[in-house]
Amino acid sequence: MTNNYRNEIWALRWLAEAFWQRNLSKNQQLTVGVFSSPFSPENWKSNEQLFYSRALAPEYVPYYLTGMKWRISCTPWLTFTPMLVNGWQHISDRIPSLAWSSLTELKWKNCTLNWTSFLGKEKALTNQLDWRVFNDLNGSVKINDKFIVQSCVYTGQQREINNWRTWWQLNTGVKVKLNELSALGLRGEIFSDSEGVFFDGISSRFSAVTGGWDVKLSQNLVARLEVKRLLNRQHENANWFGFLNLSLAF
Repeated sequence: MTNNYRNEIWALRWLAEAFWQRNLSKNQQLTVGVFSSPFSPENWKSNEQLFYSRALAPEYVPYYLTGMKWRISCTPWLTFTPMLVNGWQHISDRIPSLAWSSLTELKWKNCTLNWTSFLGKEKALTNQLDWRVFNDLNGSVKINDKFIVQSCVYTGQQREINNWRTWWQLNTGVKVKLNELSALGLRGEIFSDSEGVFFDGISSRFSAVTGGWDVKLSQNLVARLEVKRLLNRQHENANWFGFLNLSLAF
């Protein structure tokens, strides 16, 4: 999170969300301000995710967007939200370039499918302002209140000096409810930046496996234990990480 805010002025680095919202009609809603990004099914609120430790996916897309969005409920199962935003994760206007983004949501029974897109000009590692195109497809399926499957795939292209560079990722997670007090989860993922969009021209490809165990200690207290193995596919270097989180909610 600190890295996501490092380019903002100091007073704005502590701002998670700040927006004005108004219902224009029964099926339309207008929001103006700083709001959570729709890219990937994960956001900055770790305790609300399927896994406490986020996948690599949300680390290379915006955590937040600044601008205006217009949510339109087309049918009971289809929602479309066009957005006019201040670029790729900017609060203060340091890059004078507006961008277009959109979110299309499909919801049917226990299934959800989301498509998000972005088109705008951004500065890459070469510090040249040029076009960036991004598309994300993610969804989830809930089966018999015991199984949840969540998956996300996206690809982005950054134009630099007449060349297009690409990064992409794919991850899938499964959570199984054992009983009313505990659940087990498993997630696999792969992230590729082989053309050096974010890694300073270095070809990088990562894969990771995460296992988790959730235990409900009381009505308002949940313990989440997770272990992650992260592998750099270029150099065959593996790292192990462990996480223990206690979530209190009322």
